[in-house]
Amino acid sequence: PDGLTPHEIPLQPGDKIALGEFLSSESGKKARLPAGSKGVLAILFGADCEPSRRLIQAAQEAKADLASAGLEVALIAASSQAKSSSGFPQFRVASGDPFEVFLSPGTPLMFSIDPDGIVRQVWFGFDPAGLAQLKKEWAESVKIDGKALAEERARYQGIIKPN
Repeated sequence: PDGLTPHEIPLQPGDKIALGEFLSSESGKKARLPAGSKGVLAILFGADCEPSRRLIQAAQEAKADLASAGLEVALIAASSQAKSSSGFPQFRVASGDPFEVFLSPGTPLMFSIDPDGIVRQVWFGFDPAGLAQLKKEWAESVKIDGKALAEERARYQGIIKPN
């Protein structure tokens, strides 16, 4: 995707995130995966960020495709001013600065998390064709075993060079 900089983002495939430990809804409910879900596509979005608006709109258009891949979409507000009327569940970081919690240089930041809380994919920025690629990559990533995931993470960090 446009602006993809995985080597600059400390959040990497293979990291473990317990959503409920740091995310909650406006009503104070802790974030959790819906029963039967294969994972969550989390989008950290900003209030005045055009790429964030475009990404959320594209996620709305791809909602059925994402659901068929087993991905739930959850929005995470980067600030108290960031609001979305997309119909997706919206969460906030319970304590601390969202950019520090996710170690993100800005918005939008997307990451997919499997039911075990393992980060499978990380993207920064937005490309209109990115969600189709996301669905394909997600289907492949949920099949990756632990060793392959460690190798993928090392490749992202530049330790292993691509073939």
